[in-house]
Amino acid sequence: MNYDVLEAFQPILINIRERDETIWPKYNYDLLRECTEVHSLAFIFGGEGSLELNGARYALRKGVLFYVPAKSRMRITTESTKPLLYYSILFQYGQLRWEGTSGVWKETTFTPLPLNSVVHVEESLEVLEIYQRLTGIWNGNKPGYHWHCRMEFMQLLHRIMRWMHEDSQETKHSAALVESIIVYLKDHLSEPFDRAAVAARLALSPGYFSVLFKQYTGFTPVEYVMRLRMDRAKQLLMNSDMPVRRIAEEVGYTDPLYFTRLFTRETGISPREFRRL
Repeated sequence: MNYDVLEAFQPILINIRERDETIWPKYNYDLLRECTEVHSLAFIFGGEGSLELNGARYALRKGVLFYVPAKSRMRITTESTKPLLYYSILFQYGQLRWEGTSGVWKETTFTPLPLNSVVHVEESLEVLEIYQRLTGIWNGNKPGYHWHCRMEFMQLLHRIMRWMHEDSQETKHSAALVESIIVYLKDHLSEPFDRAAVAARLALSPGYFSVLFKQYTGFTPVEYVMRLRMDRAKQLLMNSDMPVRRIAEEVGYTDPLYFTRLFTRETGISPREFRRL
């Protein structure tokens, strides 16, 4: 699964709306956008029709999710006898990545998300409930409704990427490789990290291993190991009386001063201050 996107994904919701049969006569059952201004993620709960997206054509029916990136040519057609009924989420997004306690913002307004244009959903009732809930929260305009909608939207996006991931045998194999190496890393945190040696365990080149690992975790192998070490150090600080020097060794740092600097950079407080929380 492409956690590299989810780790940094920061959506800006523009609108959430329901398209029912009343909107179609206005467009003569032919909705054309020569260049979409925002991204949209829609779910069809009734009717039939077709989608033309940047030269490709897809059939639309109940239980289908479709994604239209910004700056796309989109055309949706349907018939008066079975008009398409769907919910749509209109959004922009950027990426916020953390370097220690500092955030780095990247503008990605027109960059397509790594989603299939059309996804046939088996859990259609569950997805329908998510869209109905989102629409209700959005239209309710109660305090915090933007935040609540963003959380629901993130969960929906995670589900879609999970379905795409589970549909691919190659993806399953790659994910299993990465998951197995994460188990290995957890069991060997006190040892020096050697990217080439770890890649060799998977019969991969170091370069491809790094690309694959980042694709599935959102982090380079070195970044992920550091995260594992910091998380383990937090557990030991909170649940043991072990001195900081010994904790540093347990998580792979022979120099306790370096460990303290690294821990402070990543958390904003020193190990001793963390222990007093």
